[in-house]
Amino acid sequence: MAKILKELLLRITGEQLIEVNEKYEDGEVKVKHMLPRDLTELIAENTKMIGVEVELPDNSYWFREDLDGSKRIIIKFFDQKVDITYNGTVYENVAMPNMLFGFVINSEGYIKSKKVICVKEKKINKETDTYEYPFSNVHADSREICMGVNKFNKLDNLTQISSAPFYIMGLPNNDDLYKHSNNTEYLNFRDIIIRNLGKEAFDDNLLVKTGEKVAGFIRSLKDS
Repeated sequence: MAKILKELLLRITGEQLIEVNEKYEDGEVKVKHMLPRDLTELIAENTKMIGVEVELPDNSYWFREDLDGSKRIIIKFFDQKVDITYNGTVYENVAMPNMLFGFVINSEGYIKSKKVICVKEKKINKETDTYEYPFSNVHADSREICMGVNKFNKLDNLTQISSAPFYIMGLPNNDDLYKHSNNTEYLNFRDIIIRNLGKEAFDDNLLVKTGEKVAGFIRSLKDS
């Protein structure tokens, strides 16, 4: 019959050895001295990997789940046209720049942070240049999206996050947090809309570099 291990104590000695104390339920105590390398190999050999299956949205780019159950995900919002409401007027079929939306979701399924940045390329990696969001309602320093009193519903599964950008883009816009310097021609918000109204693709010549790569956007999401 196999012995039942009750307690395992590790103690680092002055000789760069690790003292391993094994205490069993029958009272027996075993003491071993091991090099850190040997202990690491022993743990690796006797540890089973526990896998957690997570269904991700088709348009996801990057994902991380933390030990506290919170999740961080970046999804791609490419080749899209949306209806924009600006100061009470609805402009239909406006071409959007390619965007990355970043979300932090707590363990209960609620979105607690949402960020956005633009890219020009469709095949992206961590070294891809990023560009300022050219519209309003986004804080320039943090890329955090301001939704006013509007809130997301609780997410029952992670795939539902794919609809979040459409919800955000469908919210009413005004000139809050709008910066003329976030487009190369210093256009007004309405002028950017008209420039891209009914077009097949957004005019990327209007985009202004942030000076950061996609890796920087990922770091900002990790710190949220």
